[in-house]
Amino acid sequence: MLNFVRRRPLFGLDPSPLGVEFRPFQHRRDNDLVAELARALAADAAGPRPTEAGLVAETASRPGRSVETWLATGVERPEPLGFVIRVTGCGSARVRHSIAWLVVHPAARRRGVGRGLVSLACRQAHELGASEVWAASLAQWPNAIAFWQANGFKEHQR
Repeated sequence: MLNFVRRRPLFGLDPSPLGVEFRPFQHRRDNDLVAELARALAADAAGPRPTEAGLVAETASRPGRSVETWLATGVERPEPLGFVIRVTGCGSARVRHSIAWLVVHPAARRRGVGRGLVSLACRQAHELGASEVWAASLAQWPNAIAFWQANGFKEHQR
């Protein structure tokens, strides 16, 4: 597992791509959209294979872990294009803001959806006082590593 950190400035990435709307995730109403994205990932040989129930469960806050989730949907058609989960957790020393999940539908990749979701998550973390945002990727996912680096994240050396 590789850890990445993005320090100030945490905002200022590209604006929303044309035809894409970003909105806060609403439990119950949007669970089916997250489940649809999980099914699309399961069919994608290159990406992670989270379960539908597992991804929906990740959108819930619990003690010591505040979660905010945003969806990217089509403007013309409300199909799910992606989502981002930002977690604010209290570690031993300070509050930590992390992107726990970034999911982009395989058919919507390379259209600015992921970049827009990351920009939104970083901007929200900045508004909460964060000076850095963390993300992680597996070493065997070179495209994901390149994505994080292209979006201002630097690999954190332990």
